[in-house]
Amino acid sequence: FLAASSDPDNAKRDPVHSHVMRNAAPLVYDQRLYADAGAGDLWEMQAPFGYRTGLAVSVHMPGYRRFLLVVDREAALPTDPVKLNRMIADLQLLAVHAQDAAARLLVSAKAPRLQPRQLEILKLTMEGKSAWVVGSLLGISENTVNYHLKQLFKQLDVSTKNHAVLKAMELGLL
Repeated sequence: FLAASSDPDNAKRDPVHSHVMRNAAPLVYDQRLYADAGAGDLWEMQAPFGYRTGLAVSVHMPGYRRFLLVVDREAALPTDPVKLNRMIADLQLLAVHAQDAAARLLVSAKAPRLQPRQLEILKLTMEGKSAWVVGSLLGISENTVNYHLKQLFKQLDVSTKNHAVLKAMELGLL
């Protein structure tokens, strides 16, 4: 299993990994999924270690990260749609709790030091103003506003303007 999991080319070919890296929808997988994706050899390498069939889900984390949760099992998943949907719902619920715990462990609660200009931009963004309007009000270009926003995203470890405002409020910066 270590040989299969440590080769980056195998990760690129793995249909489960490919799905969870680009899609938040839960995935049910088994040998057929690997065979249909032309990666049956990967399934053959992993199956002896219990990675035969299962469910996978991906949730977004701050900073353009993803939290991947995969539950493997040797036995086939239920064919009854009600039971299978219940398992998927349980996995999604588990993923939400795991995401919350991962965020507390991985995301620093220490407030970063923001420059006065960054705070001005953040306050105007909080009021719902676009980058163009913020630039006009502050006498700077829209590109400069977007540059400052990208720097804020990095400092606050977020990926959207709304999340930046919420995080800044949570940290007492606004």
